[in-house]
Amino acid sequence: MRRSTTLLLALALAIGAAWVGCISPAPEPARLRVEIFSGFAEPPLLLSPSDGRVDVLLDLTSSMETAITAGPSRAVAARSAAAQLLHSIPRGRTVALHALGVAEVDEACQPAFRIEQVGTGESRGGLFTQLESMRPRGEGSFAQAIDGLRVYLGVREELARSRVVILSDFDDACGGDLCAPVEGLVAGGARVDIVVLGELPVPACLARFDPVIEWGSEAVEGELAPSFRVDAATEDPAPDALPLALGRAGAGDLRVPAGRAFVTLMLDEPVRIGPIELLAGETTQLRVLDFPAADPAVREWLWEILPSAAADDEDAEDDAS
Repeated sequence: MRRSTTLLLALALAIGAAWVGCISPAPEPARLRVEIFSGFAEPPLLLSPSDGRVDVLLDLTSSMETAITAGPSRAVAARSAAAQLLHSIPRGRTVALHALGVAEVDEACQPAFRIEQVGTGESRGGLFTQLESMRPRGEGSFAQAIDGLRVYLGVREELARSRVVILSDFDDACGGDLCAPVEGLVAGGARVDIVVLGELPVPACLARFDPVIEWGSEAVEGELAPSFRVDAATEDPAPDALPLALGRAGAGDLRVPAGRAFVTLMLDEPVRIGPIELLAGETTQLRVLDFPAADPAVREWLWEILPSAAADDEDAEDDAS
C-alpha cells in the first residue's frame, strides 16, 4: 500500500512538473493613448456645388511641425482641415492637392508638388491616402509655390474658374513676396481662401481676402476629458460584454490586451472607432478632432503606431511631470 501511494505521488509530481513546463508567460500587453482636441476658432470652409475646380495648397515645411498651443502640430491640424474640406467638395468639381515640403530632396528650398488630381465623378480615395501619409520633410518657398500654381492654372486656362485654398502658418523660411502671387491669382479670376495655422501674423496684404480663417485648437484634459472604452473586435459581440479596458482621454497610456479592438468615445453622442490593431509592446496613439459646434459638425480621427523611441520619450515626460 505504501509503495502504491509513493508511485501515485511520484506520478502526480511528474504530471505537475509537466504542466508547469507547458505554462506560457503572460502575453505582453499593448498600450493605447487617446487624445481629443476641440475648439477650432472657425468651422471648415464649405464649398457649394458649381462648375470649376478646387486646388488645395498645403504647407508642410519644417515650421509646420510646431505644436499649436495645447494642441497637435500645425501639420496635423492642416491635414485634418484639408481632409474635412475635401470631404465637402461636391463630386461635380475637379480637385487637386498640392504640397510644399514633402519631397526627399537635397535642395535647401524645394518646389511644391502636385500630389494628386481627381476629375469630375472620380474616386477621391487616393487623395485621402496621400494626405494621410504626408509629413514635413524640408523647406520650400511658399511664395514660389503659390506663383507656380497660378502659372499652372493659367496654362491650362482654368484660372478664372478655380478656387484656391491655401493652408499655412506663413513662416516662409525661404523668403519671397507672398502678396504678389496671391494677388496674381485673384487678378486672373480665381477665388482664394486662406487658412492660417499657428500664431504668426499674416501679411497685411492678405488680410483683405474673405475669408481669412485662424485655425487653432485646445486639448481636452482634466476632469472634463471624455472617457472611452475598449472592446474586442468580435463579429457578434454580446450586448452585455465587459470592455477590455476603460480610460480617459489625455490621461496617458492605457495598458490593453493586444489584438483588434474598437474604441468607443463617450462624447455627446458615443463614437465607435475601429477596428484598430493594437500591437503587443507597442503604443497606439488615437487623436480625435471634435468640433460639434461647427456647421456641419467636425469629427475626424487619426490613429498610428508610435515609434518606440517617441513613445518612451513621451512616457518619460509624463513621469517627470
